[in-house]
Amino acid sequence: MLRRSAPNARTTPEATSATEVASGVCGAVRGPGGRVGLSAHAYHRAMTARLYDLDSTWSLPDGVDAVWDVIADPRLDWAAWWPGCTAAKPVEHADEHADDDGGRSREARLLASTATFDFRASLGYTLRISFHATRVERLREVAFDAGEDLSGTGAVRLAPRADGGTDVVIGWQVRPVRRWMAVLSPVAAPLFTRAHHAMMRRGEDGLRDHLAARRRAADETARGG
Repeated sequence: MLRRSAPNARTTPEATSATEVASGVCGAVRGPGGRVGLSAHAYHRAMTARLYDLDSTWSLPDGVDAVWDVIADPRLDWAAWWPGCTAAKPVEHADEHADDDGGRSREARLLASTATFDFRASLGYTLRISFHATRVERLREVAFDAGEDLSGTGAVRLAPRADGGTDVVIGWQVRPVRRWMAVLSPVAAPLFTRAHHAMMRRGEDGLRDHLAARRRAADETARGG
């Protein structure tokens, strides 16, 4: 858990009010009866959530086709291969045919789907994040809107390498929605950023293992086993 030595701040962010933490982080004024509260400037500073511009690159040995088949699967079953990720609720579909072929392309079905996941961070907290694809370029890119505990946009871009592998470049431009994260961002942003990169490394490792298992299964099938 994050800890901050400051007046009127408890050590567990989830159990701490915005006023208590921000009074220690951003400055406070003492009103009648000795009650501590935020000045208007301090409150605005505390509640204006920081924009996080985060980039990660996953280097995978598999080709673009194989990586795309998982990343752009309209079932959005990321929890099956991403450690620390669980489905918060069933995938939502904008129409009744989004979860089956129905004569539509995978890309069209992906655009009609929204998934919501719970990600367990290395610092002990859980982030609930929704993903809704807004633009899909087959074998190249999926752009998405993020919601729930984060608000913003992102993109997953696939780049083939000369050795036959694929680099997956993932960018996020998001602001925290949860109040305690918004308040702590002025001082805890480096910790939140490290927790994000740790989460992304787990995703890279999980996807690499998942793709390897698919290759082994395909080889066994080809051998008739």
